[in-house]
Amino acid sequence: MRVERNRASGALLPVVTFAIRLALVSSVSVALLPGVLRAQESAPAESPVASDAPASDVPESGDMASAEPVDVPAPPVARAVLVSTQVIGVDPVVGRVVNEQLVRTATELGYQVVQGEETARFAQQVTLPYPPPPADLWRLTYASGSQRGVFARVWAEGGNYVTEVLVASLDGAGPFVQRGPSGAADLLAVVHTLLTQTLPPPAAQMTAPAPTAPAVAPSALPELPASTFEGQAEVEAPIGPRWNLAFQTEAAFGLGDNSFYNHLLGARIDYKLSRDVLTGFYLGYANLKGRSGRIGNALLYAQIEDRVRVTRDGKVTVPLRLALGYLPRNGPVLRLASGVFYAVSPTLSIGVEALAPTFWVIRDRVLFSMDFAAELALAL
Repeated sequence: MRVERNRASGALLPVVTFAIRLALVSSVSVALLPGVLRAQESAPAESPVASDAPASDVPESGDMASAEPVDVPAPPVARAVLVSTQVIGVDPVVGRVVNEQLVRTATELGYQVVQGEETARFAQQVTLPYPPPPADLWRLTYASGSQRGVFARVWAEGGNYVTEVLVASLDGAGPFVQRGPSGAADLLAVVHTLLTQTLPPPAAQMTAPAPTAPAVAPSALPELPASTFEGQAEVEAPIGPRWNLAFQTEAAFGLGDNSFYNHLLGARIDYKLSRDVLTGFYLGYANLKGRSGRIGNALLYAQIEDRVRVTRDGKVTVPLRLALGYLPRNGPVLRLASGVFYAVSPTLSIGVEALAPTFWVIRDRVLFSMDFAAELALAL
């Protein structure tokens, strides 16, 4: 019985507690009600007489949905004009990827980016050279009404990408140029870092008064003083990998009275004297037409080459080659060649020599052939 009585007491305890709290709340409400009623009775009634005070601009609660929004002037936005990234001996896809990262980073820093066709329109107005030197990039910045001008270029060196970012500031402030190497995996991270180092947040720029465009033709825009970019002259285009290894197969068709067919298979090592001038040494196996059948020999020659770039990105070139060599137990060989080559990647190119007249000195005779060759070259 005691256990049941304790259980009953435990069940009644929450009910009793709730009743006590309800009684307290009711008591307080009854005590405060007369004062509230007296305050309402003593409050003066709203006068129906029209007031001379101006009406409030704040709409009634029922008219909030129909109220017209108030136009608030937007704060000024800093602009950065972007010139398309230049790629030198690198796949054009790299340039587009770098461009996209530059836009993302500039936007994160708070800039409105002028790019693409809009940049091209302003570039035509100022006759912008490409790639733009710092002073011309400043002129483009001025003409486009921007606070910063941004230009980057990418090339390959030592098996890595090298990215250079140039920023022209309307007020002439620096820094202007940053350069850094990267692999394919961290290229975008390096581009982001380089731009944040050269493109400061726009807050400081926006505090200065906006420039006023002169009432002159775009071609007569003022030149930026050379002292502003002192020490920031344009850097020569990089050479890239100095050494190339080429593998070549070649067919030689003899012309004239002494018709013949020779086939060559060899390799050539080239060294870049400059971006477009190379010198190399060739060693190959020569399968030749002999007096009593086919014979084997070795052909050696030294070659100098000048490359004519057909496209802006340098992926398509026309080589102009001159080679002088020696065929053992026969005599000297003079070879001229030209064709078309295409850079598949920064380290691989393929091409053909469609026009390769060759002179063979065989003892006391000079034979002439028109050769055709296919080539694969690797950058070392």
